Amino acid sequence: MFLIFLLTAVIQYAAMAIFQGPFWIPMVLAGRDIVSGRVLPYLAGIFGAVAGSFSGPLLMVGLVLLYLDLRVRKKGFDLQMMMSAVDAQAARVLPAVAVEGR
Repeated sequence: MFLIFLLTAVIQYAAMAIFQGPFWIPMVLAGRDIVSGRVLPYLAGIFGAVAGSFSGPLLMVGLVLLYLDLRVRKKGFDLQMMMSAVDAQAARVLPAVAVEGR
């Protein structure tokens, strides 16, 4: 679980640096006294939100996969076992249906 948080944090910070970096560097160099120095923080915020919307769901996907893996291991909800139970039940039901259909 720690590795999932660590990996997604690294991905989020990298995405933020890629999307916001082009705005932060000129913003620091321009200062607040000119027009571009006042507009660039807003652009950096907008592009930061875009980066967060791309990289944010990765944490949820990782946590869902971790939960499903733990549930399969703990309770034995393996898909192969479930499918074999459905096949066994279908094998018992199908011959009775075929006889009634004649």
